[in-house]
This record gives sequence, structure tokens and C-alpha cells, in this order.
Amino acid sequence: MESADDTDLALLTASAGLLTDVRNMLPGLLFKTKHGETKVHRVVKVGELYRLIGRLEPFQEDSQLLDTALTHILPPLVRAYIASLTSKPIPTLPASCVPLRYAVSQILNTLCKVRGEKVITYFLSNEPRYLEPLLSAFEKGAEHDVLGSATPQEWAVRYVLLLWLGHLMLTPFDLATISEYVPESREWDNFTPPSDLPGIPLRILPLAFAGLRTATKESNAAARLLARLCLRPDMRKLGLLDAVVTWALASLAPSETEVTDIHAYLGLLTFLSALVSAGTGDEVGSYYERIFAATQTVLEAPSFGPIRASAVARKLLVKTHRAIAIHTLTLDPSSPLIEEVIAHLLSSLADTDSPVRLSASKSLATLTQALPPAFASDVIDALHSAFDDDVLDGDTSAVSPLRWHGLTLTLSHLLYRRAIPPTHLPPSLDVLLRALTFAQRSPTGAAVGSNVRDAANFGIWSISRRYTTAELEPIPASTLSTPSPHSLPQTLALNLLTTATLDPSGNIRRGASAALQELTGRHPACIAAGIPLVQTIDFHAVGLRARAVTGLAPAAARLHAMYFDALADALLGWRGVRAGDAPAREVAAQALGAMAAAREAHVLHEIVGKVRKELEALREHEVEDRHGLLLALAALVQRAVDALASPATDTIVPRTRADLKPLLSIWDLLTTLPLPEAAFKSPPMRPDLTAVAVPSLITSLTALSTALSTPQAFTPSLQRAAQLLAYCFPRAAAQPVLGSAMVGVAALLPSMHRNALADTYMNTSPSDRASMGTGLPTVLGAIYPLLWPSMRTKIITTLESFPTTPMAVQVATLHALGDILVAIAGKHDLPTEDDIAAEGGNVAEDEDANLERAALALLRGLNDYTLTARGDEGSLARAAALASVQRAWEAQLSLPATIRAAVARLAHERLDRVRVAAAKCLCFGIPVKNDDGTAAEEHCFPGPPQEIDMQAVSAEKYFFSALFVLERPASMLYRRSVLQGLVSSAGLGGEGVRAAARAALVHRLDRLNPKTSQPLPSADRPAERALSLGETAGLLLDVLKESMGDERLEPPILDVWAFVLDMGCLDRLGDEFAWETVLTLVSKTHWRSGNVRKVMLALDCYRGLGRVKRIRAEVLRRVGGLATGGVGAVRGPAAEVLWVLTGDESLKKVDWAASRAVLKGALEGKVWT
Repeated sequence: MESADDTDLALLTASAGLLTDVRNMLPGLLFKTKHGETKVHRVVKVGELYRLIGRLEPFQEDSQLLDTALTHILPPLVRAYIASLTSKPIPTLPASCVPLRYAVSQILNTLCKVRGEKVITYFLSNEPRYLEPLLSAFEKGAEHDVLGSATPQEWAVRYVLLLWLGHLMLTPFDLATISEYVPESREWDNFTPPSDLPGIPLRILPLAFAGLRTATKESNAAARLLARLCLRPDMRKLGLLDAVVTWALASLAPSETEVTDIHAYLGLLTFLSALVSAGTGDEVGSYYERIFAATQTVLEAPSFGPIRASAVARKLLVKTHRAIAIHTLTLDPSSPLIEEVIAHLLSSLADTDSPVRLSASKSLATLTQALPPAFASDVIDALHSAFDDDVLDGDTSAVSPLRWHGLTLTLSHLLYRRAIPPTHLPPSLDVLLRALTFAQRSPTGAAVGSNVRDAANFGIWSISRRYTTAELEPIPASTLSTPSPHSLPQTLALNLLTTATLDPSGNIRRGASAALQELTGRHPACIAAGIPLVQTIDFHAVGLRARAVTGLAPAAARLHAMYFDALADALLGWRGVRAGDAPAREVAAQALGAMAAAREAHVLHEIVGKVRKELEALREHEVEDRHGLLLALAALVQRAVDALASPATDTIVPRTRADLKPLLSIWDLLTTLPLPEAAFKSPPMRPDLTAVAVPSLITSLTALSTALSTPQAFTPSLQRAAQLLAYCFPRAAAQPVLGSAMVGVAALLPSMHRNALADTYMNTSPSDRASMGTGLPTVLGAIYPLLWPSMRTKIITTLESFPTTPMAVQVATLHALGDILVAIAGKHDLPTEDDIAAEGGNVAEDEDANLERAALALLRGLNDYTLTARGDEGSLARAAALASVQRAWEAQLSLPATIRAAVARLAHERLDRVRVAAAKCLCFGIPVKNDDGTAAEEHCFPGPPQEIDMQAVSAEKYFFSALFVLERPASMLYRRSVLQGLVSSAGLGGEGVRAAARAALVHRLDRLNPKTSQPLPSADRPAERALSLGETAGLLLDVLKESMGDERLEPPILDVWAFVLDMGCLDRLGDEFAWETVLTLVSKTHWRSGNVRKVMLALDCYRGLGRVKRIRAEVLRRVGGLATGGVGAVRGPAAEVLWVLTGDESLKKVDWAASRAVLKGALEGKVWT
């Protein structure tokens, strides 16, 4: 499909701001004001230059948006460039700066790239007085290039100067009168200039010749400059045109070996093309035969093979032949050269490169328009007949899409020029409508042919614009290859409508929308509901495919029955439910269902009949088509069920039970369609597609049977449905629809069969259970509320027995537990009283026990930190458990306090996406109740759930508000969990998260009182008062105790303890705090450990603990032990800690790489005493 954003609309919205930025940035970039006088800058900062260019480049998507601002952008650039020609040279170029001329050239080059050279050069000054300064500037730059200067002139500067010089060649004054300076004589490479050439052309020629050999856009600009110079009347009088043409043709002479300097030959061909295109017959007519002979040599000579391989060269040859042929027509209409050119152009229509085909099609159309009527008719007939080559019974799979593109584009250009008389329109219309639906698949499966449809849009747009209603209406649409009962304009509108809404390519949809608008505007009386149709199929609205298919197509179908018929037929074709990609088939199926919902019941039945007929005609391997058609059938049935007894609206026609009963026959498809088990398992059969489509259809059919209250026994159709759903169990793609499908089937079954079916699933062997993948837990969770109490208990037992690997199964199990909790909360119907009586027992007690077990299983998921080679796979389980907990809380189900505490921990952990999910989940949590029934407020998030995002949960404000639980009523369990999560972020989070969490912790600890005399309640009861600093430190100590022996938990808590000690947050604690316990636990974390990181973190803790007098001696002893007996990587940092704690300068002189005995002696009397 496509991205969710329409780039065209985004650019249209942003264009005003971008242009305002450019206009505001430009004066400061170019000019400076000093002492009231405005001067140009000599240098420009690179960053500012590319910021401005970055605001211009987006306009490549729609360059005409620039037009309103060009009069404000280009004149200052031109003035600044001209002023810079007389500015002083720059002695030293500052860092990160470029010369002004380079900056202006880069901006002008960007504008040429975005808007085109012809538009931009219009704004360049054409005053002859600037010719000499610009030429001098160019020569100075070329001199630097030759001498190998440290700052050589960039190609963009030369390109802009060549464009400007070419523009100045249009000056009406003789060049000899502009400058009397004549350069020194020089040797020319195979070129002999006329003897009396003035100085200006003598200076331009070497620059132009050099530019022709380049591989950049300089070559085009140099060719245009050279052509304009040679075509000037004063230069032709002096013989320059003859000299340059003779030189160019001599350079194109064939050689015995293959040419190597390709760009030099491309420059020559560019010059010849520019010359014959710009010159008149009187000016260059005498050279036509020689130039044509030279180009034919390029096309035929073996030595020019590398040149012919270049698409640029082939395009230049096409343009040159076109210009020569058109000029020759005025001189000698019977010349054989014209037929040779036409043959070359016809063969170029199938060129492998699009630029060549585009040039050939336009050239052939232009030439055909200039031909005599009889000759032009022959060319048009040849084009029409070419469309039938390799076509068998309307099948275009064997044709060349490249050739069809060239032919269609040529025909469109002819129609745009009105070169085809109205009496010859029917064949052209027929091939255009065929081209409008042209599509092929490449050997790799990629779609090809969009350029053919694009050219067809242009052709129909041209017909709409160039031919009158009186000329189009008499043409019978019944004579087309696909006959239509409507008028020709209406037939064109129907085809454009289906293309504008359903075509896979956004450019094609927009092109069809534009053509439809032109057709309706030029022939309004011929189009039914024309104005509403054009308003619906808006140019910008069709940009997103999903919106065009599911929104605009149904809206257009409601305007007239003929539009519905055309769109319905198209949706059943390759642009709809038979599309090449699965998302496109899905949206097409939804669109077909929406369209049918707005029509009468008999229309619905007709479409269902068509879909069934096409389904039954499919072969087994046509998996994609079956996927789309099954989804279409599911959408049709579901929309019909949704419309049962609904009020009438613009989009829904109410249905009755009698309208829906014929649809029950669709159940038979489940037994008649070829759906073997291999269709759900064999990779070549693309099982994911079938595993999505079949459950979708079953879901719709069960909803239909339920809506009609149709009694069902364990019929073959239901048995087959259960079997097909069992095939879908291993397919992950089927999980979103598998549960609802199984619930629908189970609800239709008698209670005995329903429970027996569930029991069969639960009694599978471990190996069979593994082969069922994620489907089994999904189904068990979905059908839980429909089963007897004993079976529900067995489901809980079964889910508890599932392995934790693979992770996908565990995730599915956690989601299934969420379904069960929602069912327990009363969101689904429980079994009937008869079922309960048959089972016996206390249902309420069973449900309480099931709730407790399900919550315990979810708690295991919330605490899953499995690490594999792929990373933190446990985060998938935590996210799934959070989703299930949130659903339970949204269903107003009260869960144990341990669940809430675990969610609170995850709401502050280091992993960003888990933290976001947990923060949202926590907002739905049911508050813990005090003994008096009042809510014990625990968590305070600064904003509603919809405002929770990555940025919000990574800010200091978020962590600071979370630590408010230290000062408000909350259980000790909840408070400890919040601290555990915050320790994870403060110790292991990203740089920004770590800084935010640590800052919040410091600020919150600074607010706490050092001590309090009130006792604390038990861990699971809310505390009525704020914690003291000592009690908070005790919680941190508890976190440290719980992390002992866990390689994942120990580093972050050590890091946080080191941080709070270094920041002096605990300095206010008295001697009664358990400092010895802290020291002991820190020591245990690195006792006999080879983990250097933990030892380093412990040293950081020792650095802070050494300030506590009561344990200072013990801290120094342990740090000394690490300095003398630790590994080499630890001794140095341990010595640094010793020096920080003692301030003994003699420690700096100790060789810490010495033996333990030497170091022990060196520290004697300093540490051990």
C-alpha cells in the first residue's frame, strides 16, 4: 500500500512557511549594512547556505509553488552576484565559510534543478555591460583550475556562468563593439577559428569547448552557449558557424577503435542538437544533410557502441533528427530523409530508457503534425496497428510494456495537438481505454505498466480538452473493443472514475482525477452527476490509496447506479480484490462491502453470486485471488449483518431477515472450496493469506447465523469450519481474527459439543500442542466464557502449563489471560443456568480461584526479563501482560496489589516502550482502598492517558511526580516497586532518561525529613504519612538486598547508591542508620567476582561510604584490599578512591603494578590501622 501521509498535501501546507523562511533568510545571507550603507558579504556560512537550500529542495515535488516567490528570490541573488564581481579578493577563507559567488551559484543551481533552466534564466540580467565582467570571472576561475589552486572553482559556479553567458548571447549588439580586448593567440585542438574574430568569441570558445567535455550540467549550458554564439548574425558573417560545425562533424568521424571519451562525444551531440533546434532553415539548412549523415554514423558505426549505449546520446539523436526532419519538410517534403527519421523514431518508442521514449514520442507527434494529411494518416494507422502486435484474444501479457508506453504517449501527444481528425478518433479511443487498464507482472513479481496508464490519462485529458462535445457525442461507444451502452464522454468518465479511485499508483490516480475534471468541465452536459462526481474525486483526495478505495469509491458509487456498476466490476478485478498485494485486497474487500451496503438487497445478492462464481472457478494455486475474494465475501456478509434493522442513512440500506436468509447458503462454500491442509501449511501456497481469509469469512457467517437465530446442530459446515480454524492455529497472521471466528463457531454449537471441542484441544499431546503455535492459547482464551465452569478451570490449568518458549506462544498466552479476565469481569455472557446445574459446584468460588491463578500468571509475565541473542525478549512478554492488565482494569476488575506494584515498577523502568505502555496502563488502575473505603491515592501522572508518550515518560517531571508516593499515602510494596523501576532507569537507561531519573531522585530526597517517630504499617497496607529520609534509604537498602546475586539487578542499584552518596543526599542521616548493612551488601556484590564493572561500581559506593565515620576504617580496609590484591584493571581506580578518602599525597608515588607484598608494605600504617 502506501504511507499514511500525503506528501503533496504536506508540501502544499508547508509551502507558505518555507517560502517565508527563504525570503527572510536571503537578505541576511547576501547583504550587510554598515554605517547606513548596504554591501554584499564576501563569504557565507556553510550552515546558513544549506539551511536555505534545504527549504527550496522540497519544491521538486510541485515546482510551480515557487512561482509566486521567484520575483522576490532571484533579483537579490542577481544583484549580489554582480556586486561580488567588483568586491575585493578574500585573503584567507574562514573556516566553515564559502565565497559569496559559490553560495549564489549553489542557490541558482538548486532553483534550476527545481524549477527549470528556462524559467530561472529569464531573471538573469541581459544587459551587455555585464558580459565582460562575467567572462573575466569565468576565466579567473578556469585559471585557478588549471593551476591547481587550493580552492578550485566548483562546477556549479561554472554552470551558472555558462547559463548567464548563453543568455547574454542574445544581445542585439555586435560582440566586437562590447570589448576591444583580444586575447593572446593560442593553439586550438583540431579547430581553426576565423582570422578576424573579435576578442569576446575568442575568449568564449575555449571555455565552451572545455565545458562540452564535462560530465555535469555544464555540458548542456556550454552547448547552448556555443550554439547561440555561432548563430549570431555577426558571427555567421565572420564564418564562425561554418568553422565550428566543420570541427564538430570532423570530431564525430568514425575510428577503427571504440571511443573512450564518452562525455566529449555527448557534448558534441548536445551542441549539434541545440544548433539545429535553435537555428532556422536559412541559418543551418545547408548543414542538415551533413549533420544527419554524422548522426547516422553514430547509430551504425561499430566504434560508437559505447555512445549508443548511453540513453543521453540516444535522446540527443532523436531530438536532432526531429529538428532536421521538420526543417527538411519545409524545404523538400519528398526527401527520403523524412522516412528514415520516422523509422528511427518508431523504433525508439520501444527504447529501454524512459527519457528516450519520451523524446521519441514527442518528436514523432510533432513531425506527424507537420506531415501532409495522407502521410500523417499512414503514420497514425501504423501506431494503431502496433498496439495489436503480440496481442492474442485481448491478452496483453506478451506485449512489451516499454513499447506500449511509447505508442500510448505518442498517440496522446497527437491528440493534444489535435493532429488526429475527429473521424479517426474511434481507434485511438479504443487503444487508450485498453492502455488505461494495462498491467503486467515482471519475472520477479513486480508490477509494471504504470507509465502506460499514465500516458493514457494524458491522452484522455487531451481528447477532453481539444475536441468539442459535438465531435465526441456522435461517436458510438458500442463500437469499442469493450462496448458500452452509454455515450462516449460518459464511458470515458466511468473509466477515469475507476482509475482515479482504484489504481495502485498515486500518480495515476491523480492523473485520472485531473482528466475527469477536464472531461466534466469541457462536456458538463454529458456526465451524470458531473459536479458532485468531480467534487468527490478530488485531485488531492485520491492521493492516499486506502482513502481513495474505502472512502471515495463508495461515495462516488452512491451518486449513480452506473458508477456503482463500474466500480463493483473493477473491485472484482486486478485493481481490487485480485490486486497483487495483500493490503490492497483487504481495503478493496472493505470498499465492496461498503458499496453493497448502500444498495438494495437484490444488488447485494447479485454481487455475492458473482463472488461465489469466481471463487468456485479458481484453481487451487490461485491463492492471492482466493484471499481477496474470500475477504470480499466476508465483508459483504458482515456489512449485511450490521445493516439488519438499522436506520436508513446515506451509506446504509436497512436489511430484513428475509434479505439475509439467502446468504446462509455461503456456509456450503466451506465444504466445496478446495482448501486442503496444505493450503494452511505449505510455504509455496502462501498459507498466511488463506489463514486470514478463512477465519474472516467464518466470523461473518457465524454473525449472520447468530443474527438470524438459526438453530445449528453439529452440521458438516460447522464441523468443516472448526477443522479449517484448527488448520489456522500455527499461523501468526491469523491470530487477530482466529479468536472471534472460534467464538462464533462455538456459540452456534450445542453446549455438549462446544465443551467437547474445547476438551479435545486441551488434551492434545505436548508435541501436537507445540505444532499449534500461538493459535491454541488464543482460542482457549476466546471461548473461555462459553464453557462449563470445570472446563474454564481446565483452560487456566492448560494455559499455566504452556512453555515460556517460544516467546510468541508466551505472548499469546498472556493475551489469552487478558481475555479471561475480561470475561470474569462480566463483559461476556456466562453459561446458562442449565449448564451450571449440569456441572454442579460453586461458580463464584471457581471464578475467584480462576481470577487468582490468572493474575498470578500475569504477574510472571510482568516480571519476565528473558535475555536471548536477540536482546531483551522478555520485554515482549511484559508488554503483552501490561495490555492484558489494562484490559482488565478497563473492565473494572480489581486485581491483587502485587499486580499494581509490578505495573508501577514497569512504568519507571529503563526500556522506553515498556515504560510508555506501563504508564498508560497504570492510569486505568483501580485505586487501592483504605480500611474506611476511601481511595488511597498512589500514583500521580501529570496528564491524561492520551498525552502519555515517549517524551512525557522520559522527562524529569514524570519521575519526580512518581516519587511523590514517598510523601503521600501508599503501601510500602508500591513505594518499593516505584523505586525499583526508577533505579532501573537511573542506572541503565539512556543518557536522557538516566539524567532525568537521577535529578528527580535527588530533588525528592532533598525534600524529605531526616527522621520520624511514627511507626510504619505492614508492607501491603497503605501508609498514612510521608516517609522520612531514613525510611526511604531503607527502601533503597531493601532494593539492594533483593538484587543480591542477580547480575541484571546489581549494577543499576550499585550505580544509584554511588550516585546518591556522591551527591550527599544521605549526609543528613544519623549514626542510627544501618550503614554497616550497606557496606556488607556492597562488599558481597563483588566478593570473588570476576565482573570488573561491578567492582568499579562498588568502589564508587566506597568513595561515598568512606565519609561515614562509623564505618570509615572498614571502608578503607576493603578499598585497600582491592588496591593491593585486585586485578590490574581495579588497582588504579581503588588507589584513586584511597587518595580521595585519605588525601595522602604519598599514594601518588606508589607503583600500583607491584606485587601484593610490596603494596601491603607501602600501605602499612596508612590503611590497616
